[in-house]
Amino acid sequence: FNDAPPSYQHALQSSSINIKPTSDPSLTSALDNRLQRYPKTRTKPTVPSRWLPTSIFGLSKTAKQVRGTTQSLLRDLLSQARPSEHEWLSVLASCAEACSAQGLNFSALLQEPFIEGHLPVYWAILKRPVAPVKVDHTTPPGDPDSFVLTILDASLPLNAQSVADARLACMAVSDNALFVRLGQRFDGFSQRLGTDKVLLGGTDAIDSVSVDEQVDVSRAFTVRLSITQFQLRMRVSKLARVEFIARGRSKIPSSLSTHRTCCALLC
Repeated sequence: FNDAPPSYQHALQSSSINIKPTSDPSLTSALDNRLQRYPKTRTKPTVPSRWLPTSIFGLSKTAKQVRGTTQSLLRDLLSQARPSEHEWLSVLASCAEACSAQGLNFSALLQEPFIEGHLPVYWAILKRPVAPVKVDHTTPPGDPDSFVLTILDASLPLNAQSVADARLACMAVSDNALFVRLGQRFDGFSQRLGTDKVLLGGTDAIDSVSVDEQVDVSRAFTVRLSITQFQLRMRVSKLARVEFIARGRSKIPSSLSTHRTCCALLC
């Protein structure tokens, strides 16, 4: 196997990027269903024919080669300025299919730090478009968080490094809205106490935390909290833990414990 894996753009130019059902319906079928919303495009090849096999993994015959090609495609994808939803869905679905065919764990591969020492989700968060998003469990059309959420969904079950890298990326861009959303969608990001999980588990009850960073005052920010069943949690647990992200090393009252810009409020 002397040829380098196909580049991201070359892979997308292939007219045979169709996704087939695999033995992992919980992942590849979900990606495929979302991909079906987009019309199939057929463009005239503008690259050497050796880059246009029957699929973008046509040159990768062994598990080792598929693994290397998958990492190269994901690295190239995340190097793009703003990949469209159709582009990243195509790449993720093709990678998931190829890994499944070779018995590779695509979820585990997504949780390896093979892109400059970080996981794919780290770079997806850093490069996500900046736009306000309603904090909820859904992924509406045009959602700027869609790429990040899809990577994390495909990575389940999340390991400690995925949670740590995603948290680090949220702090780097001071994105509290995304950070709160991840905590509501994925258990690994939740900072709820064990008693709170029993009290509130299985319900739609969520804590709301919004951060308003003041543009006219250096390092100033305002935090607005809405804590679900606050009195009950105080009577049972004696505290309620709420976590948020704010910029810089702001001065925080003694009731707050800090770690860089990630803060835990004990009420």
